[in-house]
Amino acid sequence: MIGIKRFVLVVYGFILSAIIGIIAAIFLVLEGFTSELVWSNHNQILEIGLIFLGSLLLYYLLKRWPDLPKTSQDSMHELKLNQTIDYHDVFFNLAS
Repeated sequence: MIGIKRFVLVVYGFILSAIIGIIAAIFLVLEGFTSELVWSNHNQILEIGLIFLGSLLLYYLLKRWPDLPKTSQDSMHELKLNQTIDYHDVFFNLAS
């Protein structure tokens, strides 16, 4: 029984690691593409537009999830109070 649980946990860890790797790879490809686009064109309108869009995206994300990610001070305070840190709502908030 313990062997099956350990196997499932290892497979689950591999799946989560693969998902994180895919997200990181997509981010790096997009970042490389946009950096090359901005630095090679010297188009001020494009640069200002990207800055504006990035600012709007950041504003939206901070309004949507103001308390995430938790700072280390917040996490340590919660850990001292409750003896645990609750991140159960993270996946729910990302999906909605």
